[in-house]
Amino acid sequence: MKVISCHSNHSSMPAWVTISEAANIINQQQGISVTESDIWRYVLYGHLLLSVYFQSPVKLCRVTKNNNNVIVLIRSRDNIISRLCYLSPECLINSDNWLAKTEGKYIYPDEYIIDTPLIGHECIALQQRLAHSLGLPPPMTGLCNIHCGILVQDGNEIYQAVDYMSSGQRIIQQLQHLPSDKREYYQEKLSKLNVNQEQHHYFPVYHFPDDAWFVVKRTNLERFLSAFSSPPVKPSNQISTPLSRLLWLACKHNDSISSLINHPYKLTSVFEQWAIADGITDRLSGDTLKKALQRGAPSLL
Repeated sequence: MKVISCHSNHSSMPAWVTISEAANIINQQQGISVTESDIWRYVLYGHLLLSVYFQSPVKLCRVTKNNNNVIVLIRSRDNIISRLCYLSPECLINSDNWLAKTEGKYIYPDEYIIDTPLIGHECIALQQRLAHSLGLPPPMTGLCNIHCGILVQDGNEIYQAVDYMSSGQRIIQQLQHLPSDKREYYQEKLSKLNVNQEQHHYFPVYHFPDDAWFVVKRTNLERFLSAFSSPPVKPSNQISTPLSRLLWLACKHNDSISSLINHPYKLTSVFEQWAIADGITDRLSGDTLKKALQRGAPSLL
């Protein structure tokens, strides 16, 4: 695998890394310490772009979006076979007949490490891993669009993962993910129908593949590190020109201190006395006051 030199510690980073490897790389940066659960949270809140490594071949179909870049939903066909084969288990349980609309050809991606938008069922898989890393109960429902299945993205395009199988295989697969009452309901309905279970179709994938892994591409991790490890901007002690002019005017037109305006170090002691009287214990700088008065004086306008 081709590697490149990465950052000032002269470490090398492969084209993609696992979550634990990402945590180790981040921890090589000075003054930074993160855990795997931190990485999952960075991803969940949109600070780090996550990718999926499909170890087995996967087929995709482009998801239709409207002019506002929102995924378009369509109703499933009004028959029990279509609903059972194409709707997500959550939709079947809730009698929700909507699914994501797709368009174009079914394709094999050129690469099998693909970014994810984390808006479909892949988001549930991420939340499960976060919960496991923290020792928390797994999510009951999860934060995802239940109509969309497993989604990946390539630039502005979003694709849905699909499986090619017989209707009979699909029906068995779907029934396994339903509670007993719903499973019995559909089994009873199916027993009264003459279903061609040998016909093959492409069906949306609603469960994260067992041999797929979440990974982080080198480019995405480098982008995150660039923002994450940027040195904090030091606050400036310099007083702005408008504020310097206001300070000069305030000193000039205050009868008790106007005579000291050209002697800033003597004037500093007056400010310190005022500060102490008002409970301010900060040490005041004569050099700062001198520069401010010089900057605000009319001769510099």
